[in-house]
Amino acid sequence: MKKFKLIAMLPLVVIISVVMVGCKNNDEIVNGTFYSLQEAYEAGLLTEQDLQCIANHQNNGTNPSDTLSEKNKKSIKETEADNLRNRNPNPISEATAEDITIDKYYGTYNGCVAVMISDAFSGVPGALWDDEVAGVIFNYFNGNSIVIWKQN
Repeated sequence: MKKFKLIAMLPLVVIISVVMVGCKNNDEIVNGTFYSLQEAYEAGLLTEQDLQCIANHQNNGTNPSDTLSEKNKKSIKETEADNLRNRNPNPISEATAEDITIDKYYGTYNGCVAVMISDAFSGVPGALWDDEVAGVIFNYFNGNSIVIWKQN
C-alpha cells in the first residue's frame, strides 16, 4: 500500500518540479563592472552630453526623471559587495549587498547607471573638491565620487 501511494505521488512531484524550474525570477541579480567617470568617458560609455547631465544632477541637486529599478539596485549592491570581498589588499570577506548603500542615483545613460555608493566598512572624509572630465566640472561635498555601473 505504501508503494502504491509513493508511485501515485511521483507524477505530482515531477509536475511540480517542472513548473518550479520553468519559473524565471525577473529580479535575478546580474554581474557588472564599475568605472570612474573618466574611465567611462574614455571607453565611450558616456558622451559629453551625458557627463553634463550627470554634473547638473550633482552640482544643482536635481534628480533624473527616471528611477533606478529594483533589479539594478540589487545588482549594483551585489557587484560592490563582491568587489569588497575580492579586493587586494585587505578583502572584506563578510561584505554583503546589505552593507552597501546607494546614496544617489544620477540616471541611466546608454545602459550605464550613474550612482554614488557607500559601504558599512569605509569612512568617507568630509572634503569639498572638484573633478573635471572632458571639460565638465563635478562639485563634490565629501570624499565620495560618482561611479558608473555597467552590466557585464
